[in-house]
Amino acid sequence: GNRHDGTAESGALLKPTSASGHGVGIIKIARDDFTIEWLDISMDSLDSTNTNKCINLATGTGNLTIRNMLIHDKGGNPGSSGPSAIASGLSLTTSENWYFLNNIIYSLIETNNDSVVAINIRSFKGNLYICNNTIYKLKSHGGSKDAVAMRFGDGTHIQANIKNNIVAGLDEGDIAAAYWMDEVPNSNRVLNSATNLSDDTTDAAKDAE
Repeated sequence: GNRHDGTAESGALLKPTSASGHGVGIIKIARDDFTIEWLDISMDSLDSTNTNKCINLATGTGNLTIRNMLIHDKGGNPGSSGPSAIASGLSLTTSENWYFLNNIIYSLIETNNDSVVAINIRSFKGNLYICNNTIYKLKSHGGSKDAVAMRFGDGTHIQANIKNNIVAGLDEGDIAAAYWMDEVPNSNRVLNSATNLSDDTTDAAKDAE
C-alpha cells in the first residue's frame, strides 16, 4: 500500500544516511526464491561514503526476482569499485533463474577514476531475464573506465533474454543490450535480444538491438 508511483521519493522510500561498507550493499540478498519489488532506494545522502552497491546478490542467492524498483542518485568516489545498482560476483548453476523486470535506474556518477555499471552480474551462469528496464545517466571517470548499463555473460553457460530495455545518457564508456565479456558467445551461451533502445551516447559497435 506504500509503493512508489514511478517518481522519486513518492512512497516505499529507503534513503540511508550512513555508509553500508564497500562491497556490502544497502540490501544484501542471500536466500533462494526471493522477490524484492516496489521500493525506491535513494543513495542521494551517500555521496561522501564508501557505499558502492545498492543491491548485492551474495552467497546463498538462488532464484530471484527484482522488479518495479527505483534505484538512483549515487555520486562521488566510493572506493576501489565504482557504483552499481545491482551487483553480484556469483556464478551459481545453470538451473537458477534471475529476473530483473520494470526497474528504473538513474544518476550513478563516479568522480575518481572508476567505472559505473547499472546491472553488473558478469559471472552468472543460468537463465537471465532483463526486460522492460530504463537506465539513464551513468558517468564513469578516467580514460579507460566505462559506463555500462548491463554487464553479464562471463560464465561458460548462460541463457540471456534481454528485451524491451531503454538505455540513455552514458558518459565516457560502453553499452550493449548484451555486453558479453568474451568477444563471441560460444555454443554454451544463448542470447535472445530484441526491441531494446539506446541513444547516441553508446559506442556504435555496442548499440542496443
